[in-house]
Amino acid sequence: MDFSKIEQSINLYKNNFGVLFLAGLIVYLLSGLSLGILLGPLLAGMIVLVIKLVNNEKAEAGDVFNQFNKFTPTFLVGLFCFLAFILVYGFTLLLSNLPFIGFLFGILPFLVILVLIPALSTILFLSIALIIDKNLDYMEAIKQSFDYIQKAPQLLLYTFIVSLLSGLGGILCGIGFFLTAPLLPIAMTLIYLDLTRN
Repeated sequence: MDFSKIEQSINLYKNNFGVLFLAGLIVYLLSGLSLGILLGPLLAGMIVLVIKLVNNEKAEAGDVFNQFNKFTPTFLVGLFCFLAFILVYGFTLLLSNLPFIGFLFGILPFLVILVLIPALSTILFLSIALIIDKNLDYMEAIKQSFDYIQKAPQLLLYTFIVSLLSGLGGILCGIGFFLTAPLLPIAMTLIYLDLTRN
């Protein structure tokens, strides 16, 4: 696992700030307004945009709309990740509220979030990248993402660190979230390229 990709992500963002900030703004605003329905295809467009920039090709913020032909598989990946989170986190909350023994599981929801969110974020980004790059269907892409995590579990630490950096804007000042949020798709695209092209 090459953690230097984090620094490369920051540099790529700085060097292409205008297009990446605007693209990130579009992705996160429209995903939120559509209650997550458009997240998959918009992230797919963002991944393609980042790959173009890595390859020194012309890219513009509107490129985030260019992967709607992959709407169904990218949407299904997002739905899978959302349902997995609800089921696992809901189960841990249930355990922590059981009478008499619930206190034994009290810290479980917190621990699950620490592991589950990076795991599902990794699966989300890698699966969408595999769908658009390797033309896999959504189940094959999810399975391949699991394989990557099994072979390189440090991927979860990478995603955790990048997620923290990406969320810094939200911690410092709510609206600042949109300033730092593009770091996550940038960094996940770079690590995807590292995993599949080396």
